[in-house]
Amino acid sequence: MANPSLQIGNGKFAIKENDLLGYSSSGTKFFPIPITMTRATLGSRVNPSGLVEDVELLGSEEIVNGSFTGVANGTDVATLANWNDYNSPTSKNVVDNKLVIVAQGSNKGAYYDLGSLTAGTYKLSVDITGDVGAGGLFISATSSHNITTSVGTVEYYFAASGSTLIFFRAAANNVGTTSYTNISVKKATIDGLARVDYTDGTASLLVEPQRTNLITYSEDFSQSVWAKNSVGNASAPIITTNYATSPDGTQNASRLQLTVSGSTSSDKSFLENLFNLDGSSSYTLTFYIKSNNGSNQNLIFLQNSVSGNAITATNQWVRIQQTVTSNTTNSRGFGLMALGNIQQSVDVIIFGAQLELGSYATSYIKTTGITVTRNTDQYTKTGISDKINSEEGVFFIEMATFLDEGTTADKWIALSDGTANNSVRIAYSGGANTIRAYLNVGGSAQADMTYAVTDVTQFSKIAFSYAANNFNLWVDGVKRATDTSGNVFSVNTLNRLGLDNGGGGSFPGKIKQLQIYKTALSDSELATLTT
Repeated sequence: MANPSLQIGNGKFAIKENDLLGYSSSGTKFFPIPITMTRATLGSRVNPSGLVEDVELLGSEEIVNGSFTGVANGTDVATLANWNDYNSPTSKNVVDNKLVIVAQGSNKGAYYDLGSLTAGTYKLSVDITGDVGAGGLFISATSSHNITTSVGTVEYYFAASGSTLIFFRAAANNVGTTSYTNISVKKATIDGLARVDYTDGTASLLVEPQRTNLITYSEDFSQSVWAKNSVGNASAPIITTNYATSPDGTQNASRLQLTVSGSTSSDKSFLENLFNLDGSSSYTLTFYIKSNNGSNQNLIFLQNSVSGNAITATNQWVRIQQTVTSNTTNSRGFGLMALGNIQQSVDVIIFGAQLELGSYATSYIKTTGITVTRNTDQYTKTGISDKINSEEGVFFIEMATFLDEGTTADKWIALSDGTANNSVRIAYSGGANTIRAYLNVGGSAQADMTYAVTDVTQFSKIAFSYAANNFNLWVDGVKRATDTSGNVFSVNTLNRLGLDNGGGGSFPGKIKQLQIYKTALSDSELATLTT
């Protein structure tokens, strides 16, 4: 079989700023081909270890000794380089490699002077312990950022340019005792980074549409936006923040206790967040949840303040989701509930709540006080007429989409001249669970073949072989459709690869591999390629 002129994936994924690595090979020689990636926001993925993580490139450390290594107990932090007193707290000493601030009065602590930072996005991370409700962080940079948090590991992205100060203040209401350590600030590249996801245990390129997490506190369920309510013979929910290790590998998951002493559905304890929906669209709610008592536990995945679907929390972290259609603009509550007639008490660990406008769940978007938007993933490679044979070839993709959306718009991946008028496309079509291969010359369809699979959310290996009067669609090792009448393009017409419809838009789904061949392969070769 001929070597592909361009391929992506097949276990060989590499990323750098604004590029995904495509490649070609000849014998033992390897030729990298960068694929332009565009997404002007942070994105997350599941990494090879199964942990949820932000996809970022971090620069050098801006904090000098943020873990206070080698600093003697009792040292006043203001005597260390870059540290200063802030409004004269009772004390601000280093104890056991932690900055311990004691204050009997509001707005007292210490601050670290980062000096003049180059313009860009920076990531602050710090471990906080202390009194309940502890922790006051304030950053003075291009604009001011107040960060209020309970104890635990805090990660926060902020824009800075020029003089930047980080203020560390005492506990609740800036009064009490709070400890800080593992303080880090690094410049962070978060835009334009491809995401290789391992949700199913194997590597696939994650390509998602723009989504916004409407829940303003996705991890801190102690915040007032999360109502703790009870009815009948039930107690109000109890939240213990930073109780256990979460799916991101840090101790920031919350314990949720729902106690019901009665035995009817009118006895209920529930945690909920209220929203005014648009009255006509689909919304999807997701939670990570795990049992905290060693046994499976039953509860309700609340979707409208009074009802929802029964779910089971097991001894393993599971991300559960519920999609609802909004039929009212009135407030609706989304959350978790225990009922007396299902299970009298619930003791679970929760993390990562997300409510997004859309009919399926996308990757986790962390929020810490405001809604957060992740922009569309877009991948393109232009100027590659030498990698595409416009007169004959094979376009091969192993891919899946997130949801069978029936008769909604096609989801294309295309070789083209930058328009839909001249394109070779593989798509999930407007039919239910349908794969489509389509070739358009000068705006006129020359081949249009479809094949119905069992489930488009499962990966399929798809090859579209094209040549004049010889078009074939192969799916999972079998020739599924043939068209023996149709023209192809003139030389060097096709010069672009895009995970879109040939001129914009986005393909939402997952890609394990993509290959372009400059010859129309034989049936035996296509069978091997797609098996």
